[in-house]
Amino acid sequence: RAHLLNHQLHGPGMKWNLFPGTKRLNTAEMENQVESPAKRMLWEQNKVLYYSTTLVYGNTGDMKPFPTEIHMEFGEFDHHINKRNNSPIVKEVFTQAPPNQLY
Repeated sequence: RAHLLNHQLHGPGMKWNLFPGTKRLNTAEMENQVESPAKRMLWEQNKVLYYSTTLVYGNTGDMKPFPTEIHMEFGEFDHHINKRNNSPIVKEVFTQAPPNQLY
């Protein structure tokens, strides 16, 4: 399982915040390219962020629950005017193939 919002960014390990994802997607891609930069901005630069994750589904049959694309972005958020600042700092689209078999 992968988090829509990483647990270290206050995303709970609850069903509504989890989706089926490969280990590679979760660690090598999402963590390295999106979540770690967001954590650094939050923890080291004390920034307020917006963070968005959107899942796209395109599989059929038994593989229908596995998203084919994961769109993630974050950037600075100005809490004084309740608005995003400029364009996203990080914006990524990840793809994943469904597993070869279900357990």
